[in-house]
Amino acid sequence: MILIVDEIDNVFANIFSSAMSFKNIFNKINYKYLVIIFTVLSCILSNVIPISQYESFLLLIGALFAPLFAIVLMITM
Repeated sequence: MILIVDEIDNVFANIFSSAMSFKNIFNKINYKYLVIIFTVLSCILSNVIPISQYESFLLLIGALFAPLFAIVLMITM
């Protein structure tokens, strides 16, 4: 229960950030509708996608961003 309460602010920030990023691309859509759309979409996807596929996705992200960070680090030096 404590974990769920702790993660609520992260979920809100992620959905709001997604809506604002989408609004920057498509300026005519009201952000309130975008927040609702992204909330519904994320709830549907979280119930449809199995957790084993999510683990593979996280491993893929880790495999991509670690080398990317090394490249950015070497460029800045």
